[in-house]
Amino acid sequence: MSSIAKALNMKEAWGVYALYIMVAGAGAVTPALAAFGAAFPDADPVTISLIQSLPSLTTIIGTLFIGAVAGKKIPFKVAGIVALLVYFVFGCLPAVWNDSLTSILIARALVGFGMGMVSPLGAAIFLRLVDKKEDRSKYLGRGGAVQQAGCVVLTLLGGFLCAIDWRLTFWAYGLALVALLIFVICFKEPPTLAEEAAAEGKTEEKSRIPSTAWFFIVVFLLAQVVCSPTMMNFSTLMATNIPGEDPTTVAGIAGTLLSVFVLAGVVSSVLMDKLVGLFGKFTGAAALVITLVGNIIIANANSVVLFTIGILIFGFGWCLVIPVINLECGNVTNKAGLAMVASLVMVAMNLGNFAASYYMGAVFSIVGNNPSMCLLVDSAAFAVLAIVWAVFNMRNKAWSKDASIEK
Repeated sequence: MSSIAKALNMKEAWGVYALYIMVAGAGAVTPALAAFGAAFPDADPVTISLIQSLPSLTTIIGTLFIGAVAGKKIPFKVAGIVALLVYFVFGCLPAVWNDSLTSILIARALVGFGMGMVSPLGAAIFLRLVDKKEDRSKYLGRGGAVQQAGCVVLTLLGGFLCAIDWRLTFWAYGLALVALLIFVICFKEPPTLAEEAAAEGKTEEKSRIPSTAWFFIVVFLLAQVVCSPTMMNFSTLMATNIPGEDPTTVAGIAGTLLSVFVLAGVVSSVLMDKLVGLFGKFTGAAALVITLVGNIIIANANSVVLFTIGILIFGFGWCLVIPVINLECGNVTNKAGLAMVASLVMVAMNLGNFAASYYMGAVFSIVGNNPSMCLLVDSAAFAVLAIVWAVFNMRNKAWSKDASIEK
């Protein structure tokens, strides 16, 4: 492990975990969409839905921006402070600037930029600070667990505040101020690449994203495309596949079980280093196989118990895929390219979510409006991606026992 990695104590690690708290911030307004519609009755449902979905587009811009400058043109600490401040200011702004839907959407577009700046930073910093795959898997996994926990807190906080007044929903983003304080107090800026190169008598490297990293980014994008229909169709499947139950009651149960998905993800993220130790180079493929098993159970479930088992397995597998992709990309990318490769992973996630609706429409045009068949098609796609990932890693030198991570 590098000297930097040895100096990474628990306090400094929590400085980085603070960034993960705010990664999944879009969910804070999800419980309030119906209230927004009631507050602006003249607006069409698509425009109302933009309150939640618009940040996904500007997130991509913020993600690419931070990947190009963090740790190179500006220090990680400055990047994190600016990102969380943008997040906090524009996330909370609609709580006081809400005289029109346009003003809210402007603020939502800007908070998306802040989300994009925050989203890759935690992974980029851990990849920069830690060299060994075993240690990287531990920090990336625990970061993923904090991210899932932050998602739950933001969603619950948004729902609680909305129950008082829909305008208060946006104060949920005040959590960014808490994350900012933890980050400022705990995070210690690592030496710059120029300083490290000078100390070693070398020339500073240029950012380089190798073809192997691009392979994993594409695999992740495709996996995200076929993962999203499960979440989109979960409530519909429960309402149609459980006979004799009131649809309203089933919808409430479905919402609870989607929270179970997050909790299962917390468990798999915390165990990531153990799972990497168990599966090694096949960890990513194993995660996709676990995901497809959960997907198949959900597609064929006809009781609350089976849906619960399915979403637990699905969440356990899928929430492991995300940090493993960061690990795979970090293992083959030089230090100068780590911020950008972490950003590209997040871009792939957002593009995959965006493309999922069109993919689902194409599948429905073939199999009919049948969510169960759509999920079975998704499961076949997961199987193909798992095989491709496993075969590729059989020749991936980054996983050889004596291989050191390229710097």
